[in-house]
Amino acid sequence: MEAFGNFIADLPPLLQLVLGAIGGAAVLYIANRVVEWNEGREKSKK
Repeated sequence: MEAFGNFIADLPPLLQLVLGAIGGAAVLYIANRVVEWNEGREKSKK
């Protein structure tokens, strides 16, 4: 994991920003999918 941190630190600031934005968007997207999936499961139980 430390090697990955060093790899990120060596990148230009703009690229770091882009990668951070993509990572954040991916996390939000996955979290939304999990919430929707859980809500769908709850509805199908009733």
